[in-house]
Amino acid sequence: MNHKFINRNTFFKAAIAAIFLFTSISITTEQYTQKVTFPKILYYKTYTVQEGDTLSQIAERFKSKDTELTNYIAEIEYQNNRSSSEVMAGEVLQIPIEE
Repeated sequence: MNHKFINRNTFFKAAIAAIFLFTSISITTEQYTQKVTFPKILYYKTYTVQEGDTLSQIAERFKSKDTELTNYIAEIEYQNNRSSSEVMAGEVLQIPIEE
């Protein structure tokens, strides 16, 4: 019976490379993790999209001064089951109104 064994030096090199790889992946993903906080909502207002409106403009019009625009847009998208920020004239959106 002929057994092939991995040389101890090769094994340690492979183990160190694997540890380095997983550590760097972990550090990289932690760097790009972003905490998103949604605004406190009091109620929802129905808004009909007008010709020329963008979701960004609509969000800017209704958000409070303390809320980050990207977080507010994300909340509007979430509340309206949207995967895109594109809007069309005549579309009806539920706009969260913050405290």
